[in-house]
Amino acid sequence: MKYTYHLFGVDGDPSLLCPESVALFWVLNSQANNISQYEVVFSNNTDLSPIKELPLLIVDSHISDKHIEYHAGFNDIIQYLIKNNQFKGNTSLSLDIIAALEFLTTEFKYMTLYQLYLNKKNYTNYTRKQFSKLFYWPAWYTAPLQIRSKVRDICNQTLQLEYLPIDDEEVQEISANKEEDATVEDELTQSKSLKLSQITKRNKLEELKSFKHHLQYCTKLCELIDSWQELKTNIQVDPQTLQILETYFTSNFYIQISLPEGDSILKYLKRNLQEQEVSIITDKIAHYSYLDNKLTIREPSFSEQGNMAMSLYHKVKAYTA
Repeated sequence: MKYTYHLFGVDGDPSLLCPESVALFWVLNSQANNISQYEVVFSNNTDLSPIKELPLLIVDSHISDKHIEYHAGFNDIIQYLIKNNQFKGNTSLSLDIIAALEFLTTEFKYMTLYQLYLNKKNYTNYTRKQFSKLFYWPAWYTAPLQIRSKVRDICNQTLQLEYLPIDDEEVQEISANKEEDATVEDELTQSKSLKLSQITKRNKLEELKSFKHHLQYCTKLCELIDSWQELKTNIQVDPQTLQILETYFTSNFYIQISLPEGDSILKYLKRNLQEQEVSIITDKIAHYSYLDNKLTIREPSFSEQGNMAMSLYHKVKAYTA
């Protein structure tokens, strides 16, 4: 049996741009049982996945193509591995575990995606710059716009958190309905001093809005942390499986505090949560992030890469299927 894991990553490390790739890498590296049968490929190629998302697990029994299984997303992969006894110790799947996985891989993951793609400082200074390391042209240009649009829709529906517009297209969209009322004002902005004054005023207003959004986010984050602590005390779960769940929780925290706005989030948590609770989280982050890699990592083959040739091949294949 061969287990191949396709993740987002670069230079032998999972990419912070994909919370589930980081979480799965940490779980496999620290808790997997048959690690010699595993290989990790940082293919960064969602075309390989039946749901067009990574991480992806391909299970090959070496019998025939009909016996190859595909499992996509952290939730699906972990459930498969638990069912097939792929972790150290005694792990078993229950409705409580499924519910806990659902909580972590929806709302808590969405909070991390918010920081990556909707927080203006994080997106401008970090996220957008990473895509050229993960994708081939033109995907490294189009992918961040597509992902931001998807994350924006998800967060609007579930988190109900505000955010600042980032792209020029968004700014134009927001101001489109105000153009008529702004005609007279536009005529007055010919004065350089007035323009500078307006820019200063606009920047200060943006700073205030950004601070407001930050407080909203941190308040929501504390609420979710409390919900997770309560959920842990009310579910029936074996210690090994609980450790898997905690690893997912910890990896998302690791991403959030590693971003440009991470320090301000950590300071807020230290002020508003119990000091011991925050220390436990940061200690776990240090443990997993500095753990020596035990997994076999190989380079993606040409057919596994997300280059233009293979991207076109997958599109034609999907169209003719």
